[in-house]
Amino acid sequence: MRGWLLSCSLLGLAPPCAAQTLPAVFDHNRIELVAHGDDGTPLKFVTDSGGGFNAISQAVADRLGLVRDGTLDMGKTMLPLVDCPAFLARSGIPAPLPDPWLHGKLAVAGPDMPFAADGFLGSHWFAGRAWRIDYGRHEMALLHGWKPAAGDRATPLGFQANDDGERVAHMPRMTIGVDGKPLDVLLDTGATFTVTDASAPAFHVAPGARVGGGFIMKTVYDDWHARH
Repeated sequence: MRGWLLSCSLLGLAPPCAAQTLPAVFDHNRIELVAHGDDGTPLKFVTDSGGGFNAISQAVADRLGLVRDGTLDMGKTMLPLVDCPAFLARSGIPAPLPDPWLHGKLAVAGPDMPFAADGFLGSHWFAGRAWRIDYGRHEMALLHGWKPAAGDRATPLGFQANDDGERVAHMPRMTIGVDGKPLDVLLDTGATFTVTDASAPAFHVAPGARVGGGFIMKTVYDDWHARH
């Protein structure tokens, strides 16, 4: 599958193309897509470009009567699979493209695999398409027929590949510069942490709220702290 592109993420300056606006809710910079199930109930799907599989909670799958069709080998756990439900497309959320691992299906995640939502759309959902995520305007769109404009600037993304150069994962890596040194980071729309009593005021939220954020290895942070 070809690489996915995150286009004009901060400024929203997309070149002319057909943009499919998604039913996105930006909850403290965590992007959730809101679908309506066959029973009319609203369902929240967390989007996570740094996560692996696409999934729906077992409780929702049972309530909507989704038929299990195959299994997903997660190593120590085998998860049932269901066909991507039609209500996603009816809600304006594109179904994942078929791939050799999930085959376009959703894994059924039990209560021991919580992700604080009704469903989860990870890197396999982002893969093979072009997206515009505008955090300022709280908008997310799928771009059909996107082509770079003359003034666009490309940022190379790296993906894990095998010895034959075939991509084996769709989680995008990019290189940034900090303190004069290159640093590889994961482009992760789903990076989340829960604020404490001490940290909540910095984010203008109540203690216990989940907010979008970034993570750094402690060894890197310790080096920054020692130098500055």
